[in-house]
Amino acid sequence: MTPIEELERHPWPELKRQFHAHRERQARLGGRYFDTPKQRPAARVETVEPVVVPIVEQEEEAEPVEVVVLPLPAPKLTIDAIKRAVCQHYGISNTDIMSDHRHRKVVRPRQVAIYLCRKHTTRSYPEIGRKFGGRDWTTCIHARRRVEEMISSNPEIAKDVAELEEFLLP
Repeated sequence: MTPIEELERHPWPELKRQFHAHRERQARLGGRYFDTPKQRPAARVETVEPVVVPIVEQEEEAEPVEVVVLPLPAPKLTIDAIKRAVCQHYGISNTDIMSDHRHRKVVRPRQVAIYLCRKHTTRSYPEIGRKFGGRDWTTCIHARRRVEEMISSNPEIAKDVAELEEFLLP
């Protein structure tokens, strides 16, 4: 058998179909593919119902036509977008927020950014920690809890968080 005949016998179209089906599943799941439902993260996205708009024709004999108008999905927030907004708001650099510095002027913005990442993205604590200079996931939990406490006790932090959320969310 010649090499060309061997290639023609090989199930390339089937492999190509499987590859594209896998890519479509990944795209539907936001770039992540999970084998079992237990592996899927809990959805924190609000569902919006479609709006049905009747369109009335001017002719009396024509039946009214209904059009389904789906709302545009809100743009997805990324960890990098949140970090950029927090850095800009507090006047620090991206290297500062990623650094190991423990100065209050760096730690507070970092904690606020981690809080916003957890609240407005579907990323896990370990993923968020990796994006903030390889921090442990328990550090991210501590940051979220700390910011929640500060929001209730410190009106300045509450105002900063509200301004950042207003800027980041449409």
